[in-house]
Amino acid sequence: MERKTLSNLTNWKNSSTRAPLLLRGARQVGKTWVVREFGKSFKHFVEVNFETDLNLHKIFERHFGSPDILIKNITMTDHRKITPGSTLVFFDEIHECPAAIKSLRYFKEKIPELHVVAAGSLLEFQLKELGFPVGRVEFMWMFPMNFEEFLQAHGVNTDYDPDLDIDDIYKQHLDTYLLTGGMPEIVDTWLKTSDLSACQNLMQRLVANYRADFPKYTTKAQLVPLRSVFEQTPRLWAQKIKYTSLDPEYRSRELQTAIDLLCDAGLITKCLQTSALGSPLSAGAKNHHFKLYSLDAGIGQRMLNFDITASPWNNAVNKGGLVEQFIAQEIRSYCPPNVEPELFFWHREKQGAKAELDFVISSGTGVIPIEVKSGTSAHHPSLDRFIEEKKPHRALLVSFSPDCGLEKNPRQIITHVPVWKFFLSMKPR
Repeated sequence: MERKTLSNLTNWKNSSTRAPLLLRGARQVGKTWVVREFGKSFKHFVEVNFETDLNLHKIFERHFGSPDILIKNITMTDHRKITPGSTLVFFDEIHECPAAIKSLRYFKEKIPELHVVAAGSLLEFQLKELGFPVGRVEFMWMFPMNFEEFLQAHGVNTDYDPDLDIDDIYKQHLDTYLLTGGMPEIVDTWLKTSDLSACQNLMQRLVANYRADFPKYTTKAQLVPLRSVFEQTPRLWAQKIKYTSLDPEYRSRELQTAIDLLCDAGLITKCLQTSALGSPLSAGAKNHHFKLYSLDAGIGQRMLNFDITASPWNNAVNKGGLVEQFIAQEIRSYCPPNVEPELFFWHREKQGAKAELDFVISSGTGVIPIEVKSGTSAHHPSLDRFIEEKKPHRALLVSFSPDCGLEKNPRQIITHVPVWKFFLSMKPR
């Protein structure tokens, strides 16, 4: 399956300012697979798994500042040649060995020609403990497969062609994507079997695996509120979060800690309220006013016990939230790969003139407001209010209207975009 991360890794490989790379993302989004696939472009590929290669832990602890000694011991274990410039060294599950994380800066300083990539399912928690000198380590974020990657996996053309009528094909695949989501193993299973029941069983297993990881990054006392926030998030997609709606049994401080832990693990993400005065949007953000979205729409559907084998996605009681979850995933996946993605929405609290926009994104020095409709309605008072007050150069109205087209009237600010073509508005053209 084609992943955007592969081309991002190729750009990193060819960069003259390259530093050792930490690939970040939640468990099971395909980090190990994509690095192994990327390794095929090198003459040599050497993989070290710190979960299984326990004998290397003490060596890294003793010699983390001496990459030449580390390489010598790795080659003794792996029996494969490591040559700077033609070898990719992959440190997997690097969170299991903090000394290996510390060693990365020394690979940059002492053997800058060597290509080194590292990944780990619980990496974020180690990074909280360790600091990195600027320029010594690079980061790259990875997510579940977005809709464009899903289409490409099915052999569908994703290059915009105004003369090519492929709306029905896109819509058909979107119906499946909103049920299965973009976790690579589930997409692969769907491609091979076309069996929604098999996909649903895999989703259940992934959810169970995520829950099983909770004791690894929190205390026993924090486990219950952590599980509660994880379970409640899909029920609250698209809603401003009140701690009482998450779980009235726990204090806001406990719930906030749980939210932060789940965000660190990549299992949920915050969408912060912003004044949207301009770029960066974070400058006008209110950290205590936010929405929550899950890692993946399909995983969220399973957590809600929605039976994807028996009913289409638009029969779900939370279909509006599901569509916003989808758009949130899409926006994150098109953020620059080396910048931690952020989500923002706009809310106006004024008597007699309340307004709220689902998302706002940066565009140069300005912002683009996005209003999302789960149906075909073209009514958009909040978007009109935003345009009136903020005067953006462009605005997006995303809906299931069959009359929506990607191109806009040049005299109008609002571009009508069908949900199944939203990715085209995110791609640089």
